[in-house]
Amino acid sequence: MPNPVELFEPSAILPGLTLALQWNGAAAPFGLFMLALLAARLMASHGQDARAFVVGLLAVAGGALLFLAADNFTTVAAAWLAVELGLLATPDPDVETRARVTTALAWNLAALVLWLGAAMMLANSGSSLRLQETTWSELPALLVFVAVWIRSGLYPAHAAAPSDVPGAAVRMGIPLLLGGYLMTRFLAANQGAMAFADGMSVLVALSLGLSALVTVSQWHGGNAFVWALRACGASLLLLPFIGAAADLSAVSVWLTLGAFGLAVWLSIAWSWRSQLARVPLTMLVWGIVLAMAAALPLMPAFLGRVGLLTNAYAAGVAWWLLLVASAALYLIPLWREIFASRDIAPRAPTRFEYAALGCGLFPALALLVAPQVFLAPFGAQTLNGATAEWNLLTRAPNFNALAFTVAGLVVPLLFALELARRRARGASFLPASLAEFLDLSALGRALDRVYRFLRALTLSGLALLEQPPVAWLFFLAIWAAVWITSLAR
Repeated sequence: MPNPVELFEPSAILPGLTLALQWNGAAAPFGLFMLALLAARLMASHGQDARAFVVGLLAVAGGALLFLAADNFTTVAAAWLAVELGLLATPDPDVETRARVTTALAWNLAALVLWLGAAMMLANSGSSLRLQETTWSELPALLVFVAVWIRSGLYPAHAAAPSDVPGAAVRMGIPLLLGGYLMTRFLAANQGAMAFADGMSVLVALSLGLSALVTVSQWHGGNAFVWALRACGASLLLLPFIGAAADLSAVSVWLTLGAFGLAVWLSIAWSWRSQLARVPLTMLVWGIVLAMAAALPLMPAFLGRVGLLTNAYAAGVAWWLLLVASAALYLIPLWREIFASRDIAPRAPTRFEYAALGCGLFPALALLVAPQVFLAPFGAQTLNGATAEWNLLTRAPNFNALAFTVAGLVVPLLFALELARRRARGASFLPASLAEFLDLSALGRALDRVYRFLRALTLSGLALLEQPPVAWLFFLAIWAAVWITSLAR
């Protein structure tokens, strides 16, 4: 791979502190994939988005391109901050969601501390800080994994990427894309065991399962789709624990691009309110969203889902059951929306909406026709892993593995269809109090009250420090009198 473009030369004191970009790596295919889908999102809602939102989207996309082109840890950190500042500047009419954006910035600053802490450990051990040359293991691997978790905005760190459905392409899709990209780098370079791997695997399993439960506990509407996207993306976190990390880096590429595509198409489907007579386009758009979430054939995440199910079955049936059960739950809201789309009044689509459909399908076609373009930047082992995943489908090592893989694709789809059909008009599958407990809303409010109390206490202390000198002399005299009295006793 050619040498990166250095924005400034490293100093002799801090040789690892430099900003460098590598445009010949994953930045080109991932960046074009992202830009094509974001263009589809803008065309689908042409004339509906505020200009400030479009400007914010472009700022976030620019930061994401720098993130994908980053060659080392410090450049990733700088681009990470640029993306968060872009998200902070992106307007949102929802005041509550707007307030959560500042909380998301705090979460990501904490993740940046973990990321840079891992970089310092690697630098002290003599490891290179270039992403394609780094080897992660033990505590640095743990810090990077947690940072990726927060970057992706997945449960219970979902406060790091708050969103509504219209803004899901930007506020959830791009964090998932960047988090999945870092996960792929992590898997491709991981050469050792992660510290506390057993405990982290339990937390990841809880994250996936509880995300799916929260999905069906939401009232039928936007919140359910947001949580369905989080539950779908949470499968990325399983990859370090169900097989050889380097072999699963190809699976990570497919799942990452599939999750981003799902976020964009979810936003498009939400804004799509047209259907021609006898041509139910609205149902068709939601059908595409369902197919992407279920990772059906010809969808971006299909081979990734196949590899995920096969490796999960090899690692233990419990992992396979977790994947199947969670998928069966988070597909329910999508089936419900397909049923509801039959009642939408017809209206002729505009040429921008037709263009959005074509532009949105083109990246998926590119990934299907030339997957090696997206896999090659991560090394030969990723390409070999992709070949191995394809052979799992076409040349299955045994009948049981093939049967469980096919069942893992079909059973969730049919199970979700049956539940959605039986309870199509039900608002929630769980009580509201349990839903509020599971999505950590009560905990968030409690932590907010603690923060406000500590903030008020700190401001009161600072106000005391700013008192006139006479007040301090009076306080010192009282303290001296008490001290002398105690000595006299």
